[in-house]
Amino acid sequence: VLSRVAVADVQRLPLPGTRGKAFRSAILAYVPWREQTLKLLAVHIDREQDREPQLKLITQLFLALEAPAILMGDLNTPIDDP
Repeated sequence: VLSRVAVADVQRLPLPGTRGKAFRSAILAYVPWREQTLKLLAVHIDREQDREPQLKLITQLFLALEAPAILMGDLNTPIDDP
């Protein structure tokens, strides 16, 4: 995460995985923005068997964040995925 604004806090969140050294994680950064705190969730989700549980976890986390919040990253999601 690159930001011109000083980041107030950063949390690294390991994602569940079963593929040995194919580690995936998310970063949750709290960025002061217009008298609020922007929650920025940056992720890199697996494209194989660990994708579904990782995507479910990230979706739940993102929906639980108080606005304003942004989800970004490599979701490894095909264009036809609902």
